Amino acid sequence: MPDKITTYGSTTEAISELDKLEKAYIIYESKPREATVGKTAIIVSIATLFDEALKILENKIDKLVLQYKNSNPEFYTEYINARNVIENLHHKTKAEKGQEQAATAPSENSANQ
Repeated sequence: MPDKITTYGSTTEAISELDKLEKAYIIYESKPREATVGKTAIIVSIATLFDEALKILENKIDKLVLQYKNSNPEFYTEYINARNVIENLHHKTKAEKGQEQAATAPSENSANQ
């Protein structure tokens, strides 16, 4: 094959260099896709960790704080207010995520067309 290539004015060195560039391009081209996949995995991991943290708050810490309801009502009220902020943010984030998924999901009409 190199004999036919040299007939067109190309050298084996030029073809070899072109092959190297092609391989480098293929590797380079896949980088954004790999970054997106990695980013998605991290986001899922963070969401899971936040859900686990909320379960700890709800199942353990909230119950421990109950003992201060009468003995230290100011602390208890401040804790409950802070928890309400966390709960509202958590529910708002989940609702926004659901809206994003609904917006990006293909509609039934487009699937039937």
